[in-house]
Amino acid sequence: MGLAHVGDRRHTGRLRRAHRRHHAHRRRHDRRRRDRPHAVRVPHDAAEPIGLVATDRASGERVGIAYDLGTITDAIRLAFTGLDVLVIEANHDERMLRCGPYPRSVTTRIASRFGHLSNRAAADFVRTVAHRSLRHVVLAHLSEQCNDPALALSVVRAAAARANWTGTLCAATQDSVCIAAGAEQLSLAL
Repeated sequence: MGLAHVGDRRHTGRLRRAHRRHHAHRRRHDRRRRDRPHAVRVPHDAAEPIGLVATDRASGERVGIAYDLGTITDAIRLAFTGLDVLVIEANHDERMLRCGPYPRSVTTRIASRFGHLSNRAAADFVRTVAHRSLRHVVLAHLSEQCNDPALALSVVRAAAARANWTGTLCAATQDSVCIAAGAEQLSLAL
């Protein structure tokens, strides 16, 4: 049995068939993976923190939720592309945190890459993942001492406008998220 050369028809035919089988398997696997929630690790100083992406089986709509994270990683950015609804932490205004009531050790932890997202970091992330089908962005986990909903909304709205994003933006309270879209309403108790 001789070695097959790249130009050999039998060799190229086998490669094509193997390639098709591989991609058919990946499509089936990807479809199954989209049908269940997908967890992505987030950087935070807690035991096994995660962000979550869930896809509605009937409509295909995708919701991503991430808070208690200190920075946006490539894995988060990748998992959160193509969303219809994004719930993202906008924990603090950097100036308000520096001047806030917390001891220096707590301030340093909150501002670290394993702490919490600032308004500016949340805004940069929203600008990065914004696209035409992203209908709603909810800012969550806002600090009551080191943030102001109007300020967080202003910072994120400005960044989203630079990406020509036209969806709805709101800031959640500490214990609930509410998204109103015409006659529809999605309410999540946290």
